[in-house]
Amino acid sequence: IVTTETGAHTEPTITTIAPEEVTEPLETIEEVYYDCPLDFEFQNYIRKICEANDVPMTLILAMISAESSFRPNIISKTNDYGLMQINVCNHKWLGKKLGNNDFLDPYNNIEAGTYMMSTYLHKYNDVEKALVCYNRGESAVRKGIYSTSYSKGVLSDMNLLIELK
Repeated sequence: IVTTETGAHTEPTITTIAPEEVTEPLETIEEVYYDCPLDFEFQNYIRKICEANDVPMTLILAMISAESSFRPNIISKTNDYGLMQINVCNHKWLGKKLGNNDFLDPYNNIEAGTYMMSTYLHKYNDVEKALVCYNRGESAVRKGIYSTSYSKGVLSDMNLLIELK
């Protein structure tokens, strides 16, 4: 199936590549590519990072959409960096843990954000609580905040991506 230009189209669509159309071997029978401003190579990278961290790719794509609208070089007024808006307060420990310090680099940014989500998902075993932690910090969940407009929006976008599969 060929991906077409969607212009201002904001609802994500899915393009699948049949195995006979691929010149390199695939790890799975079918790879799913999403109609978003990320090329197939970068989506493959995200897929591998998600698999390595046991995080749904649809969750990470929905988070990227909410956090940065797919803009890799954005720095917010609150010092959040890149696609997944990694806050400067997390740079030092993530840099030590993952061995990279350039959070505007899209590859490093995805690795860091996915690692953080994996940590929260495994700790709380609840996607919405993990999203609250990612967006507001763990103190929010400790204070009893288990749902926010951010978490509801990301979950809605994630479910839309899943439904379109």
